Amino acid sequence: MESKKIILVVDDELQTRKSAYASALDTHYDVTYTDNADLVYDVIRNSNADLFLVDLDLSDFIDPNTNSPMYVQNVLNAIGTDKPVILLSASYDDLMKNGKLTPIIRNSVERGYNICSFFAWSEIQNVADKFTDKDYRDALYSKLDFMIQKDRHPYDFGIVCALESELQPFMDKALSGSVSEIVKDEIHYKRAVLKTKSGRKLNFIAACSSYMGIADSSIIATNMVTRFGVEKIYMVGVCGGRESEGVKIGDVIIPMESVAYQRGKLTNYGFSSDIMSAKPREGGVIKCSDANDILNELFKEYLSNYIQEEGKSLAVERPKVYYNVMACADYVIDKDDELDKIADTISKRKLCAVDMESYGIFRTGELMNINTMVIKSVMDLTNNKSDKYKPYASYLAANYLYQLLFHERF
Repeated sequence: MESKKIILVVDDELQTRKSAYASALDTHYDVTYTDNADLVYDVIRNSNADLFLVDLDLSDFIDPNTNSPMYVQNVLNAIGTDKPVILLSASYDDLMKNGKLTPIIRNSVERGYNICSFFAWSEIQNVADKFTDKDYRDALYSKLDFMIQKDRHPYDFGIVCALESELQPFMDKALSGSVSEIVKDEIHYKRAVLKTKSGRKLNFIAACSSYMGIADSSIIATNMVTRFGVEKIYMVGVCGGRESEGVKIGDVIIPMESVAYQRGKLTNYGFSSDIMSAKPREGGVIKCSDANDILNELFKEYLSNYIQEEGKSLAVERPKVYYNVMACADYVIDKDDELDKIADTISKRKLCAVDMESYGIFRTGELMNINTMVIKSVMDLTNNKSDKYKPYASYLAANYLYQLLFHERF
């Protein structure tokens, strides 16, 4: 069961209003309050609230920093610019009549605070009074839920990885400024900015799944689209390569089709395949004539760093970029010639690699009409598996994407 969202109420008239807040909100939210004016700022800064309800008039609170009546702007400053805020007042009619409300909200928004809406106190009071009116109560909850889920940061792209170790090389190179983290439905998202060569700032959001596989990757990708408005999703990571197609450790595979080959029907007569495939939307895949040159520079960069850190070289050949078919499995393959058998099963002669997520990413893109691109580097040849080349492959895939974005090849 999903835990309740947390609302922190900042109101200097809690003696008369607290019971109404509780009656209106407690069944749906975890509501906390700021009863002590001396501790208001500390409570706010230490809060993990998903939403703040802030009274516009806090004059009954004495500001501990100035020993004068508390101003709402000081409270907003303590909350910061990321968390959503709903301003509230019992004097809505007077504020509107005297033209005071619009300047207050405009000034708050111009300062960067995340002001989502304005409530008249009567909206809370009416829900408290109409506790038997489910439609009235649900309407308020829908409004509050929307404000909590709404993300104010427009994202230029999202990144999905199976594991943190596959994401970290991108984060190490791409970051321009700090990273903030938000948690939605137990998924940890990182928000950051990539600064391109021309100085353009790209806002992005990134997440790793709890487990490798089609289901987790598609859930995260779907959440990025529905909750954060992302319209372009990249996946970087590692995969297994098909040696008989000439694929080597470190080669970067950018699939133009991903085949989920395990689907089918099991009957008394055996297993009947029902193979499905998904593709990135046209225009979603970034192709460039100097792809191998970009990869070669990354190859030299990694080896130079490796030699410097380890005191020895890494036995790998210069990698290439492949745009071809990838198989997508729900299990790890550690068996000789298995990819050759899969290629025959799905009738894809040019199958060059296998992973556990690409189908989920592409299928999400097809269903939700967004651009998707998968970039995987070969860490093994699906036999005698080990993690020896995993850091190398993770580095190449992540930094290849970084170079495309840094030079604005999108």
